[in-house]
Amino acid sequence: MKNFDFGTLKYNYVAVHCNSQNKLDNFIKQCEENDIIVGPDREFDKNYGYIIVDSERLYCDYVAALKNEDYDIIEWEIENKIDYDGIYTLMEVINNIKNNEKWISIDTLYTLQSIEKVENCIVFNYDGNMSNKSLTIDINTRFKLAKKDKKVPFEKAMQAYNEYKTIKCIWQKDTFEFDGNERLRLIDIKEEGMLLNLILNGEWYIKEE
Repeated sequence: MKNFDFGTLKYNYVAVHCNSQNKLDNFIKQCEENDIIVGPDREFDKNYGYIIVDSERLYCDYVAALKNEDYDIIEWEIENKIDYDGIYTLMEVINNIKNNEKWISIDTLYTLQSIEKVENCIVFNYDGNMSNKSLTIDINTRFKLAKKDKKVPFEKAMQAYNEYKTIKCIWQKDTFEFDGNERLRLIDIKEEGMLLNLILNGEWYIKEE
Protein backbone atom coordinates (compact mmCIF):
# COMPACT_ATOMS: atom_id res chain seq x y z
CA MET A 1 0.00 0.00 0.00
CA LYS A 2 1.71 3.13 -1.24
CA ASN A 3 2.82 5.71 1.35
CA PHE A 4 1.23 3.83 4.25
CA ASP A 5 2.42 5.21 7.60
CA PHE A 6 3.28 2.29 9.86
CA GLY A 7 3.78 4.76 12.69
CA THR A 8 0.03 5.32 12.61
CA LEU A 9 -0.50 1.60 13.02
CA LYS A 10 1.98 1.39 15.89
CA TYR A 11 0.82 4.24 18.06
CA ASN A 12 -2.88 4.73 17.35
CA TYR A 13 -6.13 2.78 17.50
CA VAL A 14 -5.79 1.68 13.90
CA ALA A 15 -6.15 -1.82 12.44
CA VAL A 16 -5.61 -3.20 8.95
CA HIS A 17 -8.01 -5.58 7.21
CA CYS A 18 -7.04 -7.64 4.15
CA ASN A 19 -9.75 -9.13 1.94
CA SER A 20 -7.56 -11.68 0.11
CA GLN A 21 -4.51 -13.86 0.66
CA ASN A 22 -2.66 -11.81 -1.95
CA LYS A 23 -3.25 -8.59 -0.03
CA LEU A 24 -2.37 -10.23 3.28
CA ASP A 25 0.93 -11.46 1.82
CA ASN A 26 1.66 -7.95 0.56
CA PHE A 27 0.81 -6.42 3.94
CA ILE A 28 3.02 -8.89 5.84
CA LYS A 29 5.89 -8.27 3.44
CA GLN A 30 5.69 -4.52 4.09
CA CYS A 31 5.46 -5.16 7.84
CA GLU A 32 8.73 -7.10 7.69
CA GLU A 33 10.34 -4.35 5.63
CA ASN A 34 9.41 -1.95 8.47
CA ASP A 35 11.02 -4.18 11.14
CA ILE A 36 7.72 -5.47 12.53
CA ILE A 37 7.85 -8.98 13.99
CA VAL A 38 5.45 -11.32 12.21
CA GLY A 39 4.47 -14.73 13.56
CA PRO A 40 4.33 -18.01 11.60
CA ASP A 41 0.54 -17.98 11.08
CA ARG A 42 -0.02 -16.16 7.80
CA GLU A 43 -3.18 -17.82 6.53
CA PHE A 44 -5.89 -15.50 5.24
CA ASP A 45 -9.15 -15.14 7.18
CA LYS A 46 -11.57 -12.42 6.14
CA ASN A 47 -12.75 -12.05 9.76
CA TYR A 48 -9.35 -10.96 11.06
CA GLY A 49 -7.86 -7.51 11.41
CA TYR A 50 -4.24 -6.71 12.26
CA ILE A 51 -2.75 -4.39 14.83
CA ILE A 52 0.76 -3.79 16.16
CA VAL A 53 1.37 -4.36 19.87
CA ASP A 54 4.37 -3.24 21.89
CA SER A 55 5.36 -1.07 18.90
CA GLU A 56 6.95 -4.03 17.12
CA ARG A 57 4.80 -7.17 16.96
CA LEU A 58 1.95 -7.95 14.55
CA TYR A 59 -1.16 -9.30 16.21
CA CYS A 60 -4.49 -10.41 14.72
CA ASP A 61 -7.96 -10.28 16.23
CA TYR A 62 -11.52 -10.40 15.00
CA VAL A 63 -12.53 -7.26 13.13
CA ALA A 64 -15.79 -7.10 15.10
CA ALA A 65 -13.85 -7.13 18.38
CA LEU A 66 -11.48 -4.42 17.16
CA LYS A 67 -14.41 -2.24 16.14
CA ASN A 68 -15.92 -2.69 19.60
CA GLU A 69 -12.66 -1.36 21.01
CA ASP A 70 -12.97 1.72 18.77
CA TYR A 71 -10.23 0.79 16.33
CA ASP A 72 -10.34 2.49 12.94
CA ILE A 73 -10.26 -0.24 10.29
CA ILE A 74 -8.19 0.43 7.16
CA GLU A 75 -8.72 -1.75 4.08
CA TRP A 76 -5.34 -2.78 2.67
CA GLU A 77 -4.82 -2.06 -1.03
CA ILE A 78 -2.04 -3.14 -3.37
CA GLU A 79 -0.58 -0.49 -5.62
CA ASN A 80 -1.48 -1.27 -9.22
CA LYS A 81 1.77 -1.56 -11.16
CA ILE A 82 0.18 -2.69 -14.41
CA ASP A 83 1.38 -1.00 -17.58
CA TYR A 84 -1.75 -0.95 -19.70
CA ASP A 85 0.31 -1.15 -22.89
CA GLY A 86 2.17 -4.20 -21.61
CA ILE A 87 1.72 -7.95 -22.00
CA TYR A 88 1.08 -10.11 -18.93
CA THR A 89 0.69 -13.75 -17.95
CA LEU A 90 -2.53 -15.36 -16.81
CA MET A 91 -1.73 -15.05 -13.09
CA GLU A 92 -0.64 -11.43 -13.41
CA VAL A 93 -3.92 -10.57 -15.10
CA ILE A 94 -6.00 -12.42 -12.51
CA ASN A 95 -4.20 -10.63 -9.65
CA ASN A 96 -4.61 -7.16 -11.15
CA ILE A 97 -7.73 -7.11 -13.34
CA LYS A 98 -10.31 -4.46 -12.49
CA ASN A 99 -14.07 -4.46 -12.93
CA ASN A 100 -15.19 -3.91 -16.55
CA GLU A 101 -11.74 -4.68 -17.95
CA LYS A 102 -11.21 -7.26 -20.66
CA TRP A 103 -7.84 -8.84 -21.44
CA ILE A 104 -7.35 -10.64 -24.75
CA SER A 105 -5.01 -13.60 -25.31
CA ILE A 106 -2.25 -12.96 -27.85
CA ASP A 107 -1.38 -16.66 -27.97
CA THR A 108 -3.79 -18.06 -30.54
CA LEU A 109 -2.58 -21.60 -29.90
CA TYR A 110 -4.74 -21.84 -26.79
CA THR A 111 -8.54 -22.03 -26.52
CA LEU A 112 -8.73 -19.37 -23.80
CA GLN A 113 -9.56 -16.24 -25.78
CA SER A 114 -10.03 -13.57 -23.13
CA ILE A 115 -10.57 -12.77 -19.47
CA GLU A 116 -12.91 -10.10 -18.16
CA LYS A 117 -14.15 -8.99 -14.77
CA VAL A 118 -17.83 -8.23 -14.27
CA GLU A 119 -19.26 -7.24 -10.88
CA ASN A 120 -16.25 -8.74 -9.07
CA CYS A 121 -16.54 -12.04 -10.97
CA ILE A 122 -13.76 -13.18 -13.33
CA VAL A 123 -15.12 -14.62 -16.58
CA PHE A 124 -13.06 -16.89 -18.87
CA ASN A 125 -14.08 -16.78 -22.53
CA TYR A 126 -13.17 -19.72 -24.78
CA ASP A 127 -13.42 -20.45 -28.47
CA GLY A 128 -15.83 -23.02 -29.86
CA ASN A 129 -13.31 -25.87 -29.71
CA MET A 130 -13.27 -26.27 -25.95
CA SER A 131 -14.14 -29.74 -24.65
CA ASN A 132 -17.13 -29.90 -22.34
CA LYS A 133 -15.45 -32.62 -20.29
CA SER A 134 -12.39 -30.76 -19.07
CA LEU A 135 -11.03 -27.29 -18.46
CA THR A 136 -7.32 -26.75 -19.11
CA ILE A 137 -5.62 -23.38 -18.81
CA ASP A 138 -1.97 -22.85 -19.70
CA ILE A 139 -0.56 -20.47 -17.09
CA ASN A 140 1.95 -19.17 -19.64
CA THR A 141 -0.80 -17.74 -21.86
CA ARG A 142 -0.11 -14.03 -22.43
CA PHE A 143 -2.67 -11.25 -22.49
CA LYS A 144 -3.02 -7.61 -23.45
CA LEU A 145 -5.72 -5.18 -22.38
CA ALA A 146 -8.65 -4.62 -24.73
CA LYS A 147 -8.73 -0.85 -24.61
CA LYS A 148 -11.94 1.09 -24.89
CA ASP A 149 -12.29 3.67 -27.63
CA LYS A 150 -11.86 7.17 -26.24
CA LYS A 151 -14.91 9.42 -26.48
CA VAL A 152 -13.91 12.93 -27.57
CA PRO A 153 -15.47 16.15 -28.92
CA PHE A 154 -15.75 16.43 -32.69
CA GLU A 155 -12.78 18.82 -32.84
CA LYS A 156 -10.50 16.31 -31.09
CA ALA A 157 -11.69 13.58 -33.43
CA MET A 158 -10.77 15.74 -36.43
CA GLN A 159 -7.33 16.37 -34.99
CA ALA A 160 -6.78 12.62 -34.64
CA TYR A 161 -8.15 12.03 -38.16
CA ASN A 162 -5.64 14.49 -39.57
CA GLU A 163 -2.92 12.53 -37.79
CA TYR A 164 -4.03 9.41 -39.73
CA LYS A 165 -5.67 7.80 -36.71
CA THR A 166 -8.90 5.86 -37.11
CA ILE A 167 -11.96 7.57 -35.66
CA LYS A 168 -15.57 6.51 -35.43
CA CYS A 169 -18.95 8.15 -34.95
CA ILE A 170 -22.08 6.59 -33.46
CA TRP A 171 -25.34 8.18 -34.62
CA GLN A 172 -28.72 6.64 -33.90
CA LYS A 173 -28.11 2.90 -34.45
CA ASP A 174 -25.30 3.27 -36.96
CA THR A 175 -21.54 3.30 -36.46
CA PHE A 176 -19.23 4.97 -38.99
CA GLU A 177 -15.46 4.48 -39.03
CA PHE A 178 -13.17 6.90 -40.83
CA ASP A 179 -9.60 6.37 -41.91
CA GLY A 180 -8.01 8.81 -44.34
CA ASN A 181 -5.89 6.02 -45.79
CA GLU A 182 -8.04 2.94 -46.33
CA ARG A 183 -11.54 2.90 -44.87
CA LEU A 184 -14.51 5.23 -45.27
CA ARG A 185 -13.37 8.83 -45.57
CA LEU A 186 -15.23 11.87 -44.30
CA ILE A 187 -15.50 13.19 -47.85
CA ASP A 188 -17.49 10.07 -48.85
CA ILE A 189 -20.56 11.00 -46.76
CA LYS A 190 -20.92 14.69 -47.55
CA GLU A 191 -23.93 14.02 -49.75
CA GLU A 192 -27.49 14.38 -48.41
CA GLY A 193 -26.41 16.23 -45.29
CA MET A 194 -25.20 13.06 -43.57
CA LEU A 195 -21.92 14.59 -42.42
CA LEU A 196 -23.70 17.55 -40.81
CA ASN A 197 -25.94 15.16 -38.83
CA LEU A 198 -22.90 13.28 -37.58
CA ILE A 199 -21.11 16.48 -36.58
CA LEU A 200 -24.09 17.89 -34.70
CA ASN A 201 -25.65 14.77 -33.22
CA GLY A 202 -23.12 11.95 -33.29
CA GLU A 203 -20.85 10.61 -30.56
CA TRP A 204 -17.22 10.71 -31.68
CA TYR A 205 -14.45 8.33 -30.62
CA ILE A 206 -10.77 7.79 -31.31
CA LYS A 207 -10.20 4.11 -31.99
CA GLU A 208 -7.74 2.34 -29.71
CA GLU A 209 -5.42 -0.15 -31.36
